[in-house]
Amino acid sequence: MRGSAGAIEALSWKRGRQEKREEGEAVDDFAERIWSYAVGEEMLAPKDRLLLAVSGGADSVALLRLALIWRQKYDLLLRVLHVEHGLRGRESLEDAAWVRSLCREHSLPCQIVPVEVRALAEMEGRSEEEAARILRYQALEEAAARWDGAKIALAHNLNDAAETLLFHLVRGTGLEGLAAIPPKRGRIVRPLLTASRREIEDWLRDLGQEWRRDRSNEEDTYSRNRIRHQVLPPLLGENQRALEHMARTAGIAREASGYIRRQAKRALDRYLLPGGQERGDLTELLLPRPASWILSLDLKREDPFLQREILRLALETAAGEAKDLGCAHVQALLDLLRGQAGRRLDLPYGLLVIRGYKSLQFFSRSSGEEETGPGPETGPGPETSPGLETANRAKIRQDRIPTDLEIGDAGLIALGEDRYHYRLIEGGGKEQSQLAPYTKAFDYDKIRTALQIRFREPHDRICIDVAGHRQSLKRFMINRKIPAGLRASCPLLADGSEIVWIIGYRQSQFYQANQNTKRVLEIRRVKDE
Repeated sequence: MRGSAGAIEALSWKRGRQEKREEGEAVDDFAERIWSYAVGEEMLAPKDRLLLAVSGGADSVALLRLALIWRQKYDLLLRVLHVEHGLRGRESLEDAAWVRSLCREHSLPCQIVPVEVRALAEMEGRSEEEAARILRYQALEEAAARWDGAKIALAHNLNDAAETLLFHLVRGTGLEGLAAIPPKRGRIVRPLLTASRREIEDWLRDLGQEWRRDRSNEEDTYSRNRIRHQVLPPLLGENQRALEHMARTAGIAREASGYIRRQAKRALDRYLLPGGQERGDLTELLLPRPASWILSLDLKREDPFLQREILRLALETAAGEAKDLGCAHVQALLDLLRGQAGRRLDLPYGLLVIRGYKSLQFFSRSSGEEETGPGPETGPGPETSPGLETANRAKIRQDRIPTDLEIGDAGLIALGEDRYHYRLIEGGGKEQSQLAPYTKAFDYDKIRTALQIRFREPHDRICIDVAGHRQSLKRFMINRKIPAGLRASCPLLADGSEIVWIIGYRQSQFYQANQNTKRVLEIRRVKDE
């Protein structure tokens, strides 16, 4: 892959352009130069299926005309897709008709896709510019998938890349933002990134090809247009090679970003622990919803910059999307990593992250659970964890295990979506170590009230040894280093205020069945049945 050097080398073609050379030679040279760049960047190859995104503007029309030349030389298969955004009334419809006519003139299959930009913008609270982009890419991806996974060719040029770099820089960005527009991403390719806007328009004039003009591009309503009209021209006045210098910077940033991301991925794999388990602490603690991601705090040994990139990658992967995740969220996660155990962080995409004693634990909030606060804020996890506890308590079915069971009786009780099967059997059965996972046996004759599965309540206590010594549940959890943010979420089997079982973790010594137990209450957590 030639990287940024290929783009700069190709850009130098423009300098010293001979005005008097023959038109056919100029057309041919430009087409070959763009093809060489696209092949060098592994965007295009002979016999490719290429879906062309054509708006009717100069860049996309140039892409279409280039593709026609390549079709003859390199046996490409071509189709055109035009997205009609419905934002400019008759002018928008005229653009669609013009593109259809151009395609008919060159015997190209053409699909016009109308989309409802304003409806999506209103429904999802997005800007029209963002909604249009989402719908445009969606239409292209769907059409390419139907056409045997064809490549999608977009007409972004060197000016677009510079404008994007400046836009990201002004808004605040890292290396990925400085990389501007990548030559390819997935099935999307951008062959014109090596050519400036003026160069493209000059080529179309040499060719005698007209194009459509979108008047909204001349308005300074959008940030990108203001950068195009007010920021970039003075920079080019300062240095005519500003575009290629910015392209070189973007290429370096792209290479550096890719390298760092690969290093972060390898490091993330080292520090990722099995879900539902915190090494050295809660080896079998079962929560109403297990942690989907757990990161060892050992990652603090890494260089601070790499720590940030590991957390960024973990956050994006856990969320499944990076769109609404910014530097502030990564910084908040970094602060959580370096903070005290028990702190918690609410993040976009329904993510809840809790700082344990030895790990960061990522949870996906259920649809009925509310965030504890807006934005990327951290704070000490309150002993009652009201946001989490309230959501879980709302789901509790007040089922209890009766005190008048007879041998052979059985039933089910529930806590939220978790179910527990119980049965009463005669003593002298299996030892605790022989029981199936998530199954415990208790001395039924020691139980005083109807057993209930619930969350923590004030005055709860648990028997911690065979001598009968008791401890408040709060003190027990603190001593066992159970993070404050998780204490209110641990499911409990309770006999009044006496805790019989911290489910999945610890039994009360008082209620444990032994060889002298006459009636055994066996309780099993039902998993995936």
